[in-house]
Parts: sequence; structure tokens; C-alpha cells
Amino acid sequence: MSNKIKSLKVGIVSLVTIFLLYFGINFLKGVNVMNNGRVLNAYYEDIAGLTEGNSITVKGHKIGTITNITFDSERDNLLKVNLNIENNIENVISNVDAAIIVTAHSEFKKLELSLFTKMKTPILVDTRGIIEPHDAKQHKIIFRGLGRGDF
Repeated sequence: MSNKIKSLKVGIVSLVTIFLLYFGINFLKGVNVMNNGRVLNAYYEDIAGLTEGNSITVKGHKIGTITNITFDSERDNLLKVNLNIENNIENVISNVDAAIIVTAHSEFKKLELSLFTKMKTPILVDTRGIIEPHDAKQHKIIFRGLGRGDF
């Protein structure tokens, strides 16, 4: 074999090894590098055992992962914790008992009502008047709307 072919094989094996090592280490940390969730920052004086890769849970259900912990010199050396929150609401909503809509952001107006039927107990409280009560009733959702009475 020529030296060019040997060099090409070594290069390809090296790239594949680096790729697998990167994804493998992140997998072991519990970090999904393909996730495009929302990243929020929280600042703490003491994190008492919190580490990168820890799960973020609400009532025992995972909604995200700690992706990075650094010192923030602009905030008196507080610890800056990056929280990667699940971007897919369907993964989160199946683990909740009820939903309360408190803002009229356009994202909430675009939600399909069938999504709320995936909750453990489909209870929906709308404080902004963006859900039509009769539509909620058709989807067999227990609905309460602020100033709208019971349906």
C-alpha cells in the first residue's frame, strides 16, 4: 500500500475516534449535544454537589439537563449554571396533571388543544382568554377560564 492510502486511513480513523469520544463523553455526562432546547442561566453562591450532566426534574420528571457550570466574574464570582430545558412540550406535558396559561404569547395561541389531552388529568386553566371553552369541551378537557365561568 502506498503512504497516501495509509495516511488517509489513519486520518479517517482519527476523525471517527475523536467524534465518538466527544459524543461518548457527553452521553456519559447525560448531555444531549443534538438537543436544541432552551438554555437558561441561573446564578448561585453555593451549588452543593450540583454537577454538569445532572438532570433537572419537576415532580420527579426530567425536563432538562445542567450543561455547564462556570464562575461569572461580572457577578461577584457567582456560579453561573446553564440549564438546558426540553424544547418539546409534548415530552413535558405528558407528565403533568394540569396546565395554567398565564400569558398570551403567540406560542400559546398556536398550541393544538389535542396536546392538552395527553396530560395525566387534562385540566386547563386559561387566564388570558386565548382558548375557546367549547373547543376545550369537545376535546374532553376540564376547562376553567378567568371570567368565563364553568364549561
